[in-house]
Amino acid sequence: MYSVFRTAAMLMTTLMPVLSVSTAVAQPHAGWRSDFDEAEQAAKAEKRPLLIHFQAWYCGPCKQMDSQVFSYEDVRSALQQDLIAVQIDVTRESDVAARFNASTVPRDVVVYPNGTVETVNVGFMPRHSYIGMLREIGVRGENIRRSLEQQVGGRSGATDTSKDGSGLTTPTPTDNSSGSETREPEFSIPADSLLGLEGYCPVRLGKSREWVLGRSDLREEYRGVVYRFASEADQAEFVKNPERFAPQNLGCDPVVLLGTQRAVTGKIQYGAFFDKQLYLFSSLENKSEFRKNPLKFTRIRHAIRVENIEGTRFQ
Repeated sequence: MYSVFRTAAMLMTTLMPVLSVSTAVAQPHAGWRSDFDEAEQAAKAEKRPLLIHFQAWYCGPCKQMDSQVFSYEDVRSALQQDLIAVQIDVTRESDVAARFNASTVPRDVVVYPNGTVETVNVGFMPRHSYIGMLREIGVRGENIRRSLEQQVGGRSGATDTSKDGSGLTTPTPTDNSSGSETREPEFSIPADSLLGLEGYCPVRLGKSREWVLGRSDLREEYRGVVYRFASEADQAEFVKNPERFAPQNLGCDPVVLLGTQRAVTGKIQYGAFFDKQLYLFSSLENKSEFRKNPLKFTRIRHAIRVENIEGTRFQ
């Protein structure tokens, strides 16, 4: 009996180092901070976006991100430009995970200088796509910072901005009224037309990544979709080159189109720019899938009829 207990004790002694290694949290690579409170305070003080990468020691895709993405110098460099980045192990800091609804890992959440919180990625993301996302976050954060400074300075027309060439944020409506009553123009819109971009101005979005609600009296129809504009100048620019500013696939989700052949309009909070063209998605998962291999979804041209699109009709 004694030998049995001794053998068990020896096995436990042997296994303990193994267990301690398996549950250990890897040290962050350069560019990442490990103290959330410190990172949050730094982001607020410098008015930069706070990128939070949620991971766990037991997570396979997290280990892939660590070895195939975060270990590269170009990623480390991008992490230190225009944003504050911190890694959080959900098994050790469950309070932070709960605060940002990090129910699955790996997951990337951004807190922008204006307080906007956005989940920008769920699951493994290839290295080059991750670098692109970091650059988008930095550009969007800078735009928001400038917008906040304009608001503090008493300037009108400041808006929450988008990321940059590849992504968008949830828009904050901007009051585009001048204080005077606006009269509806005397022209009709087909009853089956779609309202493009939920009423936001496509020209402001395409040129400066600004979310500005269009005026109801400034509108144009393009391929059965009605767009509203923030100014007459924006409207005139759209008329000259509507293909530049209108979303691709008439605003339909390219991932759904390719997978099911259904024409479902995407949501403005799930948008991405690729090759200077705007694509809208119906879910964050579809947006993430697109960013892994954009050419897979953009090289095929879809013949879409507006009457077959599932989306918000003009009212």
